[in-house]
Amino acid sequence: MKKSLFFLVVFLSAPGYGSDPSPRIDDLKTVSDVQKFRSSRVEKMKARLDSGLLDLEKQESLRKLISLLESKPLPTQEQIDWRFANKESLRELKKTRRNKNRPMHR
Repeated sequence: MKKSLFFLVVFLSAPGYGSDPSPRIDDLKTVSDVQKFRSSRVEKMKARLDSGLLDLEKQESLRKLISLLESKPLPTQEQIDWRFANKESLRELKKTRRNKNRPMHR
């Protein structure tokens, strides 16, 4: 009993060592951060594409996503600053958009 309790405490108190160390969208504060984030995403997508584990349909959709992400223009620093300044209003906007698409009855 003591051993299982010990392992349970150790397991729950340990940080996520296997978690993804890539930056989150909230951490992107400069244009170079956005550029690094996009390049890391593209590299992960290309690695998954080259793994050969995907069927043809998923390969094609992943190729389209890669080309869209590579051709998408980078935001300006003013756009990034505005997004951080108006974080609460963006949450409200997303919330209303989600609720708008829901059916009236359930």
